[in-house]
Amino acid sequence: MGIYGYERNTTPMLEKLQKDIGDRFLVIRNSWSTEATTIPAIDSMMNFTTGKTDKNLNIIALAKEAGYKTWWISNHDDIAITQKHAAMADVVSMENNKPGRSSNSLDEILLPSYESALKDYHPHKLIVLHMLGAHPHYRLRYPEKQPQFPDDEVSKIMSVAERSMWVQQFRNDYDSAILYQDTVVASVFEKLKSSPSSAEDYKSVIYVSDHGQEVGHQTNKVGHSPSTASGYKIPTIIWTSTGTDVASKNISDRPFRADWLAWTMSDLMALRWNSYDPSRSIINSNYRWISPGLPIKDTITGN
Repeated sequence: MGIYGYERNTTPMLEKLQKDIGDRFLVIRNSWSTEATTIPAIDSMMNFTTGKTDKNLNIIALAKEAGYKTWWISNHDDIAITQKHAAMADVVSMENNKPGRSSNSLDEILLPSYESALKDYHPHKLIVLHMLGAHPHYRLRYPEKQPQFPDDEVSKIMSVAERSMWVQQFRNDYDSAILYQDTVVASVFEKLKSSPSSAEDYKSVIYVSDHGQEVGHQTNKVGHSPSTASGYKIPTIIWTSTGTDVASKNISDRPFRADWLAWTMSDLMALRWNSYDPSRSIINSNYRWISPGLPIKDTITGN
């Protein structure tokens, strides 16, 4: 992603938001999933799977218990995810009825339901948007008429690395999917930021991927990759409207693991319970990093 220093400008809208918003737009530089595929990754993100808390405790259920109205708005058609997580929400909007990765449903389909949720008058809301993002098949994740990336510095780098032509084409498709995704994700931030509110209202967004993709970054292959860092390296961006002193904590420099996502969400929603553990929330001053020990060669997360 361009916002992380990638050679291609794949995130112009998010970079503009970062420039306009400033310190409260946190781009977490060292962010990792602990799973390389969707279902176990979502399970780890929505459940409190580490620490002293019961691993069966779900962030949606906890938010509801605390008085939040909850939404699950999805561009996936996955029964397992629906039964485990989406079904817990007060409002469920499954916008894509075509199962599998062959669906060409674009993530912008989620925005009308998202806008409807923002207009709801409930004082406390948790809205989960589950996007297809840049899951394979990459070419189905952006509009057909969107311009392709031309031969450029990335093309040269891949040629020097002896990546096959089909891997290079998949990289172009993947980057095009990220460029399209940039417009949708930026719109999510913008719509919440500009939604009607009083001076006392608190808003926040966490954008995080469930897992990474290998697209010729470390090896001559494409897709899910449980054996390379690309399969786990993910983007994470946090925005808060007011009321949380996030800028002074050097949060962007902290490593983050996605199976601790629910703890950070708990802090953003001011949820507290008997086994609440602040050391697993990246925005908390008591945050303490523990390596997940991923099966990759990496000094922070692996062996």
